Amino acid sequence: MRLLVLSGSVLGFVLFGVLGALGALRLWEVLSDWGVALGRSLTAQAENFTRGEEEERLIEATYLRAGLIDYEASSIQEDVEHLSFMLTELLRAPAEHAPRKLPNALYEDVPVGTPYVHFAPELAERGVDAGLEYEIEIASNIADDLDFMMKKYSDYPAIFIGSETGYTIRIEHKDYEGQLARLCQATQRHSYDSRMRSWYRLGRANEEPAFTEIYLSTVNTPCFSCAMPYYDANGLAGVVGLDVELRNIHKIVAENAFIEDEISFIIGADGEILSSTQKEGILSAIDINVDLRKNREEPALAAAVKKMTAGEEGFIELIFGGKEYYLAYAPIKTVGWSFGTLIEEDKASLPALRARERGDAQIARSKHAMAMDFLLAVVAAGGFFVLIFWLLTRGASKVAKRFSQPIMELADGVRDIASGNLERKLEVKTGDEIELLADSFNDMIVELKTQMKNIAEVTSERERTATELNVATNIQHSMLPNVFPAFPERNEFDIYATMNAAKEVGGDFYDFYLIDSDHLVVTIADVSGKSVPAALFMVISKTLLKNFAMMSRGSEDFAGTVSCANNRLCQSNEEMMFVTVFFGVLEISTGKFYYVNAGHNPPLVRHSKTGAFEYLTAVKKSPPLGVIEDLNFAQKSITLEAGDEIFLYTDGVTEAMNEAHELFGEKALQEALNGQPLEASPKETIEAVLAAVRAHAGAAEQSDDITMLTLKVRGA
Repeated sequence: MRLLVLSGSVLGFVLFGVLGALGALRLWEVLSDWGVALGRSLTAQAENFTRGEEEERLIEATYLRAGLIDYEASSIQEDVEHLSFMLTELLRAPAEHAPRKLPNALYEDVPVGTPYVHFAPELAERGVDAGLEYEIEIASNIADDLDFMMKKYSDYPAIFIGSETGYTIRIEHKDYEGQLARLCQATQRHSYDSRMRSWYRLGRANEEPAFTEIYLSTVNTPCFSCAMPYYDANGLAGVVGLDVELRNIHKIVAENAFIEDEISFIIGADGEILSSTQKEGILSAIDINVDLRKNREEPALAAAVKKMTAGEEGFIELIFGGKEYYLAYAPIKTVGWSFGTLIEEDKASLPALRARERGDAQIARSKHAMAMDFLLAVVAAGGFFVLIFWLLTRGASKVAKRFSQPIMELADGVRDIASGNLERKLEVKTGDEIELLADSFNDMIVELKTQMKNIAEVTSERERTATELNVATNIQHSMLPNVFPAFPERNEFDIYATMNAAKEVGGDFYDFYLIDSDHLVVTIADVSGKSVPAALFMVISKTLLKNFAMMSRGSEDFAGTVSCANNRLCQSNEEMMFVTVFFGVLEISTGKFYYVNAGHNPPLVRHSKTGAFEYLTAVKKSPPLGVIEDLNFAQKSITLEAGDEIFLYTDGVTEAMNEAHELFGEKALQEALNGQPLEASPKETIEAVLAAVRAHAGAAEQSDDITMLTLKVRGA
């Protein structure tokens, strides 16, 4: 090894010196000329690249701001469509909503920022009958949506609703001129009729959200509105809308400027300037009625505006005001406008000119530095040759002796460790990388032993936890009635129930028991949350309901049973858990079925006369148990005859999801039930529904507990 190192080093340095001496001068000349040519080429490329990059940045900035304005307009359309949908839902199902009164701007002063009602002169003169007054009170529930949207659009002046019958529901921004709402002011209070406004006529004529032409508002600022109709059970009921001032759109333009001296502007569908960063001149927004397509003084600009109003996008050079400009433009499709950015060619080319100047200076510096570096390299090479040869001569012998022995010791130790001897410690003291490698092996063995110990402890803990959860699962299932037939001595009814937990223990439960010889209680419930906390709350809820049911005082006291259980659950409920419950009692002798629904899913009932399962729509939901103390729960009843049956379930059935995250749904549940014949037993019915749910879920993991109970009346 010593001879190889010395001979190879000497030969290499000799050859390097000879070749270096012969080629040094020629190499210097070639590198010098090549460096100058390359520098000039790179400077030209940098100049062209910089110019092209500035053009691309201008185009991207223009498209970005056009997209921002388009996004704002789309957001306005979505919110107006949301208002239409919410109001339509209110008016088509008024019984599901409580009436609400808003202040009437015709008769009282309403502060800005508060939703209010206003009557058109015709309606005020005609008067409001009881039916229209009820409609207005139901429609007033939209006030919360108006208030939320007004906070969202903090700079927009007003959001409003105009009815076909002449009333208006409206809200204005708090900082929008004055302390009183717009329709409280003298000029509007006794004359305003939303049906006469342009936005109302536009919304009435379109099924989708539509934007009005630009107009001057009552405070003489350019505005436009977005409007669309809403409906009640009889058809068109009115129009919803939202006002936008052009200054709000201008903020988007001003806050995203490409360069300081650019001219950014918005062109309307008729070639007019709607917004601009220029304060004066033909590109200013002083007169929104001027069509730039007809401007004869600036034909290049007029031609560009024609392309913009046609919805085109692009980048062009043009002469404007005697100067050369770059113009980038892009359409704002939602409102039919176009956005343009205009900058002077000299200012756009300034970075490219500076790049060329920097390149020329860098070429000169590089040429001088190359000469100095080359001279220094020649001197350093000679000194380096002498130093290396001396070091190699002294160090080659020592390295050769020390190199092989530690490697062999390290190899022997590694083989011993690999055979399983984890107590072996490598003793290598070389003071170099080999010693570091040996120390790394020793550290690895220590960490490996620690890791093996940790794995053993974790495995033991997991086995203990699994055992405890298995015991908890068995305990929970044993608490639910699970012996069927449940009442073999009773022929008047048949009952069956199952509970499939999503985790080891769940929060769903069912229960059924006789409180006397003539009353059968059936219960199904869903506790908030899952796992052990939900299971504990389930045990408490089930026990309380059964205890209070056994103390009930007749068929009129079952709502009181649920109320008592609710009060006890509310006490010391620091974890704020709750449980939805459907509590029912069958009076066996009469077939009367009394029930209380505390926030639970409505059951399905099949009467033998009709043969089809239908949702029990008369069920009035009350809040879940454990939320509000001292609640009075509503008790209802139906009559079940021989052959009738009732199906109870938790939301784990209807909300079961497949791999595409699609819900099983109430319709699919009803179809699965109606697929069972009248003579099917409760067990067969539940097994059929469970099979349908699992077929829908496929390979998707069960996300919630699935609990079902079926009660079928057999008759005396």
